[in-house]
Amino acid sequence: MIDPFDTLHEAERLLSKLPQDLADRIVLIGGQALLLWAEHYLIDQLTGLQSESLSSDDLDLMGRRPEVIECARIWGGEYRIPEMDDHSPQSGIVFLNNKGTIEDSEAVDFLPTVYGLTPKEVHAHSDKMRFGENEVVVKVMSPPLCLKSRIENLNGLHYGEEKAQREILRITSATSIIYHWLIDFCNNTEDHRPVAKAVTYIMDNILLSPSSIKICAKYSIDLSSSFPLERLKSKYPPLVDEYLNRKLSEYESRLARRAKAINRLKQPVNN
Repeated sequence: MIDPFDTLHEAERLLSKLPQDLADRIVLIGGQALLLWAEHYLIDQLTGLQSESLSSDDLDLMGRRPEVIECARIWGGEYRIPEMDDHSPQSGIVFLNNKGTIEDSEAVDFLPTVYGLTPKEVHAHSDKMRFGENEVVVKVMSPPLCLKSRIENLNGLHYGEEKAQREILRITSATSIIYHWLIDFCNNTEDHRPVAKAVTYIMDNILLSPSSIKICAKYSIDLSSSFPLERLKSKYPPLVDEYLNRKLSEYESRLARRAKAINRLKQPVNN
């Protein structure tokens, strides 16, 4: 079986070539962002099925047309920009010219935003990582953004059963990643306020979102394990005692009501 983490080497190679002023304007999104976090936090824990679900050959970046053109020049590739009457969601595509012909070459997709998220949200909640020997700093969708993106995909893109199951595995992986990410966050900052802000975002904008409640009830997914409650409580007790306990109870209550409604619809009608 191909190691899914091997595909990250190409992403690192390309991103490390960018000048910092250009790198500042793009964000690593999609499956490669989630894969990057999985490599950092879950590489020794993943089952074969989880590894397979995380594999992603596609390199997706959030950026506009100017970034498409500049990246193509730096990477020695060719770019294509959608026509005005083309309803493609992409800002453009860069073909890397590494397979002899454009048709066979690897491609980098640029999108103006991430499905289910706003550009402002992506920039505000992304993390920064260094790539390559040049230590080029690039924004990467944070674990909470990866989770929200996967939830919105599963809720809104009308996947078939096979794709839905793959997305569920990605969601459960993202949940585990967030757990470890929050522990790191607690360990790496003395101020509790950034941690509280991250927890509040995850709770209010992800777990309690209509999309989340809908798919969690439909597929029996539990996102409450995202929170390392003991570590968060040791960091700032009111965050757990006064906020999270109340919000998690609300999450469980809303989930139970939604699941009950789904089960009611499944019951046969007796004539």
